[in-house]
Amino acid sequence: FRRISRKIAVSDSGISQGFLFGYDALKQPEAIVLDPAQYGGTTFNPPFYLEPPKYEGWLGVLQKFIPQDEGCDPRRIPLYEMRDIQESSEVLYSQLITDERLNFEPVCTKESPYDTIRAKSNVVCLDNIIRATTRTFIIDFLVKIIPVISQFDLNFDNNFESLLELYLGDYVLDRVKDRGVTTRRPRILSDIQNIDTFDDFGNVIGSFRRVNFFVSKDRVRVNKYYLNFLEAAVSNILIKVKSGIINPETDMNEDQRNALGIIQQTIREYYETYEGTEATLSEEAIQYQSFIKRAVNPARNENSNLGRGSASFNKRKAKRVKVGLLYETILETEEPAKILFSMYIKSEIE
Repeated sequence: FRRISRKIAVSDSGISQGFLFGYDALKQPEAIVLDPAQYGGTTFNPPFYLEPPKYEGWLGVLQKFIPQDEGCDPRRIPLYEMRDIQESSEVLYSQLITDERLNFEPVCTKESPYDTIRAKSNVVCLDNIIRATTRTFIIDFLVKIIPVISQFDLNFDNNFESLLELYLGDYVLDRVKDRGVTTRRPRILSDIQNIDTFDDFGNVIGSFRRVNFFVSKDRVRVNKYYLNFLEAAVSNILIKVKSGIINPETDMNEDQRNALGIIQQTIREYYETYEGTEATLSEEAIQYQSFIKRAVNPARNENSNLGRGSASFNKRKAKRVKVGLLYETILETEEPAKILFSMYIKSEIE
């Protein structure tokens, strides 16, 4: 971020890059004579290369973003290059801990929003996508504020506050939202009842919870691409915290730590509320419905109108409940999730 901002803000003329078009009719390409022994030709008719003139202003910014194509290494690297993201993948993979749920039988696994079961390779792949997307839109933002950063150094100690991280986070997520399609979906709601059981004398001897899911007439605006992107980003941050890659005490500010606490509490409450229902089934558990039918006690059928673990188990309904509650949960925790997403902005700035 700082490297890019400094390269596109520098001007030899002392005038801000944002206020110069940059074209100079007096500047001509420079002819560079090449070695005939290496590139062919003769001493009397040597090969040559025309070095384009270096412009300032907006034309200079364009040259730095998209340098002239070169056939041999070392080549000039464009400002938008993502090579470091690919190079850091192996390091991230080695630092991540393996989700122990991957070792369980599919029928025994459960997950929640922000706590999806993913292999380390999938976490790394998602992290690369999120970083590349974030960097692309940050560069888009930088181009728009060239007149500002060419006047004021992008120094967070003196000229800019950490609020820029939150603003950039919102800016990136708004661009992500623009790439998705917003539709209106019916809400998936739950009716939770605690039912007491009695003996022959009317004494309470126990209780059980019955959870019924139903489709509400109310509809909510859902942008699947945006919500899935946000959920994956927050899930990756939580995995990095568990793996010790991110230390909340030293790597997060107070707002980010508070947001982390809210998300973690949301995960705990989700498991407590929907324990024993289709809402906590992992994707693998839903796919292996034949195993579920044999593994779950038939008495469990009374606790859910979807018939988990019985012959009446409906995979389509189970997935509908799971996806519906996923989007409900993300929408309810959107603000703390966006604050946590700013961790990706911070890593790009640094």
